[in-house]
Amino acid sequence: MKLLNRLKNLIFVNDEKFLIYYQKTRAKGLLKFVAKYASISAIVMIIMGRISIARNMRFYGFEKEDTLLVSIIMGLIAGTLISLLGWAIDNDRYLQIKKKNESKTPD
Repeated sequence: MKLLNRLKNLIFVNDEKFLIYYQKTRAKGLLKFVAKYASISAIVMIIMGRISIARNMRFYGFEKEDTLLVSIIMGLIAGTLISLLGWAIDNDRYLQIKKKNESKTPD
């Protein structure tokens, strides 16, 4: 988790930018977040499957006829897992920033 948080820090150098991003993402909801990344991953896997067909290769050991179905299923599964992991990492960072901001503000 710490390594992934460090990678996220490279993208969102500024904590305020991350807070704005995550609040918008959180408002849209987890389901929309997962659907977005799962569909992107499925599209990437379909493209990879089509490339393997064009090169007369097997796609993860499956025959050409099964490539489309396999690529969609694998893309949806991979995208769902990646997005759920990303949501947890973002939520953890959001809570850390909020906690840090609360400790900075004098009462």
